Amino acid sequence: MTQICVENLCFSYDGTPLLEEVNFTVSEPGLVCILGPNGVGKTTLVKCMNRLLRPCSGTVAVDGQDVQQTPLIDLARRMAYVPNSMLSVFSMSVTDAVLLGRHPHSGWMTSDRDLVVTENVMRTMELEALADRNIRELSAGQNQRVMIARGLAQEPEILILDEPTSSLDVRYQMETMAFLRSYASERGIITIVVCHDLNITSAFADRIMMLSGGGVYADGPAGSVITEDNIREVYDVDSRVIDVEGRPHVILLPRKSNRKEGF
Repeated sequence: MTQICVENLCFSYDGTPLLEEVNFTVSEPGLVCILGPNGVGKTTLVKCMNRLLRPCSGTVAVDGQDVQQTPLIDLARRMAYVPNSMLSVFSMSVTDAVLLGRHPHSGWMTSDRDLVVTENVMRTMELEALADRNIRELSAGQNQRVMIARGLAQEPEILILDEPTSSLDVRYQMETMAFLRSYASERGIITIVVCHDLNITSAFADRIMMLSGGGVYADGPAGSVITEDNIREVYDVDSRVIDVEGRPHVILLPRKSNRKEGF
């Protein structure tokens, strides 16, 4: 069973601490969502996890091996990263863009298996009709689905996505999160997703980590993390949390103020 372990991880920008002594382990397949307000370090954390950034101290290890000491090609065979957005400077078809996800396994020689995997993930992400389109011609939502498909094409043991639903409409947000949860369960992989929507996260996550103050403020199933007290403390907003089909659902409350409307 694959395990990713973050121990005493610290990261600073220009000497200003952002992440301090972050510790957690993910050893079970499933959908793990990382929540927190803007600027708390969610994206920085996952970039440290996949070696795009080097932490100031601490380690990230996959099955006991420090990712900073792992050759990039070996890491790419085990871990895939889907960024929040990517503007390509290259002109290529959707099929070729997804096929790039096979590079860690096959290099520059495309095999029959590479083509089969690419075709399957494009079908899964409903990209077949766009197969020959140039990626420069796609909408933001379509481009996001292409990047997710490319990550899936890597067939990783650990899949990390940074706000994969941010450019999608409500239907695709729900379908994408449902798909990622079922994909993680069926394939037995760890899927870690940076999220910003409390309710979509609550509806689909197997485990939620809420960041605040440079570390993990709360960690566990939705019912123990998505609480009125945690939301007030981390987001500085009042809310009501109700039960909807066994999952917490957040209703944000306007804060009482004597200030007149407007800014």
